[in-house]
Amino acid sequence: MNITETATASPSRARWRIPSIHLPDQARTAVLFVTSAAIGGAGWSGDPALTYLALLIPFVYLHSRRRLDTLCVVFYYAAATWSVIPGAQGFFRTGHNFVLPLAIWAALVALGSAPWLGFYSRRYLPVSAIVALTALALPPLSLVTVAHPLIAAGHWFPGTRWFGLCMGIILIAVYRRFGATMTLAVLIAASIATHARFHHPVHDPHIFAVNTNFGGEPTHDAIDSRLEFEERVIQQIALAIPTRCSSSRSPSFQIGMECTKHAGLPPSRNSSFSTPAC
Repeated sequence: MNITETATASPSRARWRIPSIHLPDQARTAVLFVTSAAIGGAGWSGDPALTYLALLIPFVYLHSRRRLDTLCVVFYYAAATWSVIPGAQGFFRTGHNFVLPLAIWAALVALGSAPWLGFYSRRYLPVSAIVALTALALPPLSLVTVAHPLIAAGHWFPGTRWFGLCMGIILIAVYRRFGATMTLAVLIAASIATHARFHHPVHDPHIFAVNTNFGGEPTHDAIDSRLEFEERVIQQIALAIPTRCSSSRSPSFQIGMECTKHAGLPPSRNSSFSTPAC
């Protein structure tokens, strides 16, 4: 059947269907590419309010009608991981040489997209999506890939553990039977229900965030001003003390004890020490 034709649905199932939009093959593929890139870029932009979008990419994949359409996941991973390029550039200090950052980015895109492309089957498309998600969640791919769509399940269904993960899988499995309208309604209803019963965990007062980027501005801790002062002193002294790795003690322990001794401060169990690798 050509994708521009309208399938005949039984009366019992027709109520879950939305009107079909007839598009040429090229236009349909372009829409899938643009939608996937938008989901990847927005869902992994760092804005928690947009992280919800990442869970929608499997449903976009389910609209593939030919193998070319499955390349939509390439656009998803390319947009979701583009920040690896400036990150790798700063981490490896490559300067204006973008060869290594681009190679890392391309590898992430290729590894993340491979299961979706390799397991594609138009007849069993929901199974293809579920197998791809499973392959990306297990080693070895889980060790080297990022932007897994099911990570967003924690935002849709907080505090539900396995239920939240399985809910997304179940909706993918029944998507063709329910259609877009019913699936989206179930997804939103389940999300509202889980948010209504979810209670945020109590903050642990013994956990502090310490800026270990020596030379940068220390964090402003509204809970414990002494911790902020210790952090500033540790950074100043640590930069002036040469670090050696000849002792059996770890360099971070040595430099931490040395800093607190020079500052006249007792070692704090809440402080975190770090030092450049030897």
